[in-house]
Amino acid sequence: MDTKDDLWTYTQEKYDIPENARKWTLEVIESAWRRHKFELKKLCYKSCASEETKMAKRPPYVPECQLKELIKYWDCDKHKKIVETKCRNRKKLMKPHTAGKISFALVRNNLEKKKESNVSLKELFLVTRTRHPECSYKDSNEDSISKIAEMKDID
Repeated sequence: MDTKDDLWTYTQEKYDIPENARKWTLEVIESAWRRHKFELKKLCYKSCASEETKMAKRPPYVPECQLKELIKYWDCDKHKKIVETKCRNRKKLMKPHTAGKISFALVRNNLEKKKESNVSLKELFLVTRTRHPECSYKDSNEDSISKIAEMKDID
């Protein structure tokens, strides 16, 4: 599929989906595609050293020729440079938020509905930087915790 229009046309032919669900449908497809690429790379590339092992772990629904092309792409210097740059940039984040894909505007609207008043930037910072106890995180949260403590003292 070359464009979102092609994907939408194909999806409508296959399923009975109303036109007003187009945005949601394409978002779900995009999310599933990204998850698929991530899982495929984790299974067939990152966990294996040799190309034979990578090919042996190929899921049956992925054609061999396509996986060979993907491995070639993942091995190329251009892709490795992109990955390295993204890793470096991610490590530069000092106070990453915990809102995930939810926009800050939505977080603010949800808070305002609960409070029935305007939400300050301080409150927005606290909500979007507070980590959830049931989630596990790779990096330390000490800087955000200290900033949150400072902001709670400010009135």
